[in-house]
Order: sequence, then C-alpha cells, then structure tokens
Amino acid sequence: SSFLNVYIFLLAVMIPPGIELATVLFGCLRAGAVAVLIDAGLGPKGMHAAVRLAAPEVLVGVPAALGAARTLSWSGRRVSVEPLSAAKRRALGVHADLSTGGDAAIPLPPPPGREDAAAVVFTSGATGPSKGVTYTHRQLEAQRDALRQLYAITGQDRLVAAFAPFAIYG
Repeated sequence: SSFLNVYIFLLAVMIPPGIELATVLFGCLRAGAVAVLIDAGLGPKGMHAAVRLAAPEVLVGVPAALGAARTLSWSGRRVSVEPLSAAKRRALGVHADLSTGGDAAIPLPPPPGREDAAAVVFTSGATGPSKGVTYTHRQLEAQRDALRQLYAITGQDRLVAAFAPFAIYG
C-alpha cells in the first residue's frame, strides 16, 4: 500500500487481537510480506530479543509498541495502527498510519507461492530463549484445512479464536 511506498519483506506486527490485527495479517498474506508476530506475552526482554533477531523492515503497532521501538532503537520504519497528531508522530518516529490507506495505482505483486515464507512466530521462551519459527503458506493452508476437517467447518460457520494467532484462520 502507499503508506509504505515499497513492497516489504519482513513486517513486525505488534498489535493486540482485534480488527486491526486481522486486517494487517490478511494484507501481509496477500502482499507476500512475512508477518513477524511479536507477542507482548514475551515480556519486554523477549520482545526486544525477537525484534533484534528479526530485524524487520517495517514495524506496525499500537502507540505503546511504537514508543518501545523508539526507546529501544528497534529497526524498521514505524507505522501506527491509529491516526496520531503530528507531534506524537514525530515523538514516536512514525512514518505513517493505517488510516492513510492504500493507493489503487500501486499494483499488488503476484500472490505468494505455497513454499514462500508467510509468518515468523516466536516461541514462548518457557524452555529457553524465544526462537523464531518460520511458517510457509503451505503450512498455514494445511493447518487451516486440518481445522476445517476436524471441526467440519462449512461456509455457513463462523470461527471465533481465543488464541490471537489462530484468528487468521477465521
């Protein structure tokens, strides 16, 4: 979309569960960007390590996450999920926000291939340092299909996921 002015590869996502998270994740999947999911459950130290390890080109988040990005000098252009005043944008080092929308004149790249990376999800760190696990589009499709078959989900059903990363399967 136009707020990025370029196609991105790694996009760190620091958004709590909700419509903004779903919108950003679906946009990443279609555009071929790899969503790096940075969960607040990792804690400050774990989040810092995850962002440093991933070195995203763009970080999309809520103002609190963008404040952490500024304070901790995390890499990537910062995009807010909500409109901010000019003063707050400067203070947080924000380049754009999601409300600026896309530009229909910028064509989407071809859909990603099944073996292309789709997301990087960090482990909880319960058994050692948190590690990034890469999922391909094929793996996400297989998980979706397994859920569909296991629960006999049809086009008439609706999925409400309590675990945020699974919300994408809706």
